[in-house]
Amino acid sequence: MSADSHAAPSRIHWWLVGACMVVFAADFFYHRHLEPAVEKIEGIPGFYPIYGFIGIALLILLSRLLRTAVSRKDGYYDD
Repeated sequence: MSADSHAAPSRIHWWLVGACMVVFAADFFYHRHLEPAVEKIEGIPGFYPIYGFIGIALLILLSRLLRTAVSRKDGYYDD
């Protein structure tokens, strides 16, 4: 881990956070023409950001489990 791994977020970080908030808020103000079969789920405001966040969070959790399953002890390759 580098020395500045806990540094304060940069300006670009806050610009990206702001852009995500604007795009998420815009989902409440425009009407999408959806098929009736998918309107119940995809018609929920903020569905795609929430779906993406849950998907990435699960991917991170699964990768942590996989890391413990396939990792070797320290010095494994030195023997």
